[in-house]
Amino acid sequence: MQYLSKGHYKELKRATIDVLRRLSQFININTVFIAKNDRENVEIYHSFNRDYVVIEEGFTTKFSDSY
Repeated sequence: MQYLSKGHYKELKRATIDVLRRLSQFININTVFIAKNDRENVEIYHSFNRDYVVIEEGFTTKFSDSY
């Protein structure tokens, strides 16, 4: 598997945030995020909070405690 260089990672992260921001505007919601859900845990990879922080990147919780 080829890994992203530090510069490419920053570009990908910037693009991800832009997509989440645009999605937030399009569906008119404050928070949009990308998460991994393995039915045991939920881990937030990327998040965008427009007006106020609801959930932050890196947040992890048990799947049974999420909704």
